[in-house]
Amino acid sequence: MASSAPSTSTSAASSSAPAPLVAFTTFPNLPQELQDEIWKQALPGSRLITIANRLPAVMAAFSISIATPNIHLMRNRLRALCRPPILLQVSVASRNVALQHYQPMFQHVLSAPVFVDPEMDILHFYNHQALAWFDQVAAATHSNVVELPLIRAVAIPHMHLTTTPRNSLACTMDVIKVWHRTRDIYMVSPTMNGPINGFGVDEMKMWLTLHRRLVLDEMTEREKGEWEAPSVFFLREEDLETMFG
Repeated sequence: MASSAPSTSTSAASSSAPAPLVAFTTFPNLPQELQDEIWKQALPGSRLITIANRLPAVMAAFSISIATPNIHLMRNRLRALCRPPILLQVSVASRNVALQHYQPMFQHVLSAPVFVDPEMDILHFYNHQALAWFDQVAAATHSNVVELPLIRAVAIPHMHLTTTPRNSLACTMDVIKVWHRTRDIYMVSPTMNGPINGFGVDEMKMWLTLHRRLVLDEMTEREKGEWEAPSVFFLREEDLETMFG
């Protein structure tokens, strides 16, 4: 008799436990403004959109000259390593909210367009070659006039096995001069061990200060009034991925 009491208690407790929530049945009955706000709160925030070029082995059959670049081949070899925001695929309502923030961009620059929130997302270039190709295709297709000014944050390699100090500085200055609405530039050092090329952080800061001064000297008074010097941050690759990946 004494052993049957715990069994009865356990049975009663299990029968009173709530069933797992498999559907939010209240959601469709909420006011539309509240539904939209819930979808908005589910947006992912800042994302890393990595722009990469295909591996050299893939490119072996093609000849891309720096002097006379084949823009079509470059475009077909550039890709964005980023999944579309999930809210674009949940429902019509969630997609409508997501499209208030995301837009398909760079369809004439990349092998396929990528959904970008220009105010939040960070365009991250895997290496300087990817950035150089991206700039050339964007200029040839006029995307540098239409789309690049929308981007607010860019991450580019600071030091890399395949670059030179001059390339690192030149790439940064091109972004500062051409991507004139960019407010944040992340200078990314690689995680790999071994010799890397590039200016040290302090030296790079000195060069950037000097070159920003030269950029201002070349501007008209109107351009100076519209241009705001971006903030430049130095960090390692793993820190960038931890913060925004």
